[in-house]
Amino acid sequence: MTTTALAAARDSSLRSLTGALRRSYRALRQYSLFSLLAAPLAVKTSAAAVFVLTPIITVLPAVDVAGRARTIIISGQSYAGCPFATPFVDGVASQLIGGVAIRLDPVQTLAPCQANVFTAYRFEIPYTPAAAGAIRVLAASSNGAIRSESRIRTTATQGRTRAIGDITGIWYDPVTNGSGLQFTHNFAGSDFVFGTWYLYELDGKSRWLSIQNVVWQADGTLLTGDLLETRSTPAPCAFPGCPPDPLPILATTMTKIGTARITFTGLEPYSDTQPQGIAEAFSLSGVSLFKSSISRIPL
Repeated sequence: MTTTALAAARDSSLRSLTGALRRSYRALRQYSLFSLLAAPLAVKTSAAAVFVLTPIITVLPAVDVAGRARTIIISGQSYAGCPFATPFVDGVASQLIGGVAIRLDPVQTLAPCQANVFTAYRFEIPYTPAAAGAIRVLAASSNGAIRSESRIRTTATQGRTRAIGDITGIWYDPVTNGSGLQFTHNFAGSDFVFGTWYLYELDGKSRWLSIQNVVWQADGTLLTGDLLETRSTPAPCAFPGCPPDPLPILATTMTKIGTARITFTGLEPYSDTQPQGIAEAFSLSGVSLFKSSISRIPL
């Protein structure tokens, strides 16, 4: 191979290596950013600074149908002399989190920040959700020091309210230990809720109720639904003198006995409080049957 050919081969190899290094560097930067976006908040500044610098995310309107234009508002306060650049939606990071990832970075400047002086900011970002559901919205800086999260609640039907948070899990009242509620909630999709309410009468007999046809009201923290009781009649014994056998079931009846109403707190994303609720049951005529203060059991 001639000297010229060797030099050309060397230059080609160097160009390939340089291109590979550049691609690896870009991938590493993206991976670091995405890891910060998906990781829990880790801030080294003081608690007061964290509170001031945490952006507030507001979606207007709060609930609407899919395909309708919405406005994501990011507001808060920044250190004077260190304003934020205009935020933008990071498409790749949005795919990673399965929602809307918004980059919120301070303007690069050599001037020092004024730590005890703050300047208010407000940015509006248009967004149109394509399908019904609860879409995750994450606003974060590249280094992860500034981070906030919310949801875009979208329905399939005009005028319907969505839950503000996921209520899936086991809920109970410590005062009535042994009784409780259990919910299955398709929060990210259809918002469908099915609940069971297991409790005991004063004579010790158990009652099993279900909560169906759930509707969310107010701002998505108040749940109402039909309170149904299911009873069954065991099949008769196959021969005289046989022991009672609850199976197979001969007949099952489901009767609406009233209405369930549950008011939840602490369901908002990144809430500092343990999710709790006030569960109430009313008769068909609207008379209060019982009331219970419930908390979700951490699993």
